Amino acid sequence: MLEFIVLMLVLVAMALAGFTVLAMLLVSGLFVLFGALAGMFALIIKLAPWLLVLLVVCWLISNRRKQPNTYR
Repeated sequence: MLEFIVLMLVLVAMALAGFTVLAMLLVSGLFVLFGALAGMFALIIKLAPWLLVLLVVCWLISNRRKQPNTYR
């Protein structure tokens, strides 16, 4: 919600300053892009412990495959 309020304030300030509609659309697109990137980064940080566990499990499985079989 805070991002939306900031975007609206920026767009109103741009309109009062005389910017074109194209410039306002470009700024809106950049806000959406940066918001999406920030959301993805926050999700990665939130899931970091689970991602690390998955990485360790995959690493252990790959090391088991590299060891030769000792039983016959």
